Amino acid sequence: LLADDTDAVRDVTRRMLEGAGYRVLDAADGHDALATFERAPGAVDLVVLDAVMPGLNGPEVFARMRALRPDLPAIFLSGYSADMIGSDWLATVGAELVMKPVSRRDLLARVRAVLDARRPPA
Repeated sequence: LLADDTDAVRDVTRRMLEGAGYRVLDAADGHDALATFERAPGAVDLVVLDAVMPGLNGPEVFARMRALRPDLPAIFLSGYSADMIGSDWLATVGAELVMKPVSRRDLLARVRAVLDARRPPA
C-alpha cells in the first residue's frame, strides 16, 4: 500500500514498484490509505507512506494500521530529516526511512530487504 499526497510522486513510485512486479494499492493521503487498509488489512504486505501528509501524516496512519496488524512493516518516504519524524520512534517501531528523491534501485532494494526480513527462515 503506497500513500503520498503528491500525485506525481505517487505515480512515479507506483510505476517503479509495479515495474518490479509488485501489486500496488495507492492512496492520495493518510485518510485514503487508512480506509484502503481497513477494507483488507491481511492483503497488505508492506506500507510505503509519505511521512508528511495533510490530515493524517505517515506516522499517525501507521500507528492506526499497527493497531490492526502489529506485524505490519513500513517504509516512510520523506524529504525531511529523520529528526523531523523521530529517529527514535522509527527504531522503536522497526520502520525504515527513505529520503526523497529516491532512485528506483534504492527503493526496490529497500522494499525487497524489508519484505525478506519478514520471511521465516527456510
